[in-house]
Amino acid sequence: MKMRAVVIDKTVVKTNLAVIRERAGFVRLMADLSANGQGMGLMNAAGICAEDGVNDFAVTEMRDAAALREAGFTDSSILMLRSVTETEELKELMALNVIFTVGSYDASIALNSLAEGRGAPAEAMIRIDTGFGQYGFQSEETDKILNVYQRMKGIAVTGLYTRIAPMKNAKLAKAQADEFIACVTKLQEQGIDTGLLMALDPAAQKRWDFGERSCMCFGPAMIGRAPNGGKELTRTGYIEASLEEIDWAAKGKNAGHDLNRKMGRTEQTARLDVGWYNGVGLSGERQRTSVFRCQADPVIKVGGRKAAILGGIDATSIVLDVSRCECSPGSVAVIDADPRLVKGLPIVIRQS
Repeated sequence: MKMRAVVIDKTVVKTNLAVIRERAGFVRLMADLSANGQGMGLMNAAGICAEDGVNDFAVTEMRDAAALREAGFTDSSILMLRSVTETEELKELMALNVIFTVGSYDASIALNSLAEGRGAPAEAMIRIDTGFGQYGFQSEETDKILNVYQRMKGIAVTGLYTRIAPMKNAKLAKAQADEFIACVTKLQEQGIDTGLLMALDPAAQKRWDFGERSCMCFGPAMIGRAPNGGKELTRTGYIEASLEEIDWAAKGKNAGHDLNRKMGRTEQTARLDVGWYNGVGLSGERQRTSVFRCQADPVIKVGGRKAAILGGIDATSIVLDVSRCECSPGSVAVIDADPRLVKGLPIVIRQS
């Protein structure tokens, strides 16, 4: 039977969750299920997290919030990580009982107006931008933030959050945390109960000392692919694909998909019907590059032995050198791949 799928090892995910929980201590945990549940599939990721006692989620798409509610996560807190201003989307999100993100004055006005009109306050968290230039009030805009707390009766603010840089840049991460704490302190000095304080910490690297009412929102760390996540986190996610035709490529002939490369000697070759379109050779950890191409070819193994890529990686196929591999048509190649970037393939959850 032909095999083409992205595979996630559930045991590895569980081990990573245990590391995250240990790092967090007694801090509340929230799982960021963006990017199709970090590439695991939304419901797969939610189910694994729930088994581990994590029932609060963050999403970026309304359809994901709807799917979670329909799947029975009716009591879970679901934070919408985007700051929404469009009226119809706000209405639908209200019906799903999400926690809104308020990251601008315009967003607060839109949400407050709609909530006051329906006669029931909308729960929201205020996002503070401490340097990423994404969503969020600037940390020095305390007057605008105070206005949300004090004057917008349709918004029930239950917390504040920011995004912290990966711990690879420890100096920047600390500066961002300090800036966030300074903003919170100014609000508290004005008599504001700031509620839950949370960092979107992509490395899930440490517990930020925000006090007792703290929360850690983790995402890529579940699959061990957080920037500088540490040696304790283990990567999971790989593509399995059956070998198609096996043939011989003679010395001097073109190698794979690169017309500028010739075979140095006669080698046995095999074709895989997956390519960069499916996520082979792409990396979410490299930014602002052509389709996120890696500098090095991904590790591909056939029968437990490495098989080199001949030529380049095409959109939907690869040619391998399998001269040193015990294989035949239908044998399965295992390809390292970031599941967040895989598309066009089914997701298989296995337990080692």
